[in-house]
Amino acid sequence: IAQGSLLEEQTFHLILLVFILPTSLIALTIGCRKHKDVLTIVLGTLGRSILTFTGIFGHEALGENGQRMVTTIGGLILAGAHIQNFRICRADNCKH
Repeated sequence: IAQGSLLEEQTFHLILLVFILPTSLIALTIGCRKHKDVLTIVLGTLGRSILTFTGIFGHEALGENGQRMVTTIGGLILAGAHIQNFRICRADNCKH
């Protein structure tokens, strides 16, 4: 992999961390505070933890392809938390 590509990929992951993690924390906190759904909390925490790990240590610990795969898995888990949160809100007719 070219040096420029590696730097761009690491920058991309750090930008994702800066924007996605705080936004998802706010969204999940609002839903979890009201509903206290354990599955949402577990999925949200797991997904955010995986994304944080791969964003900071992924390339060195997992290699380029491993980092991509684990980042995708973490993103899907986090998306699952948001879907679970959304479904619970729909079932309860939340106004938030």
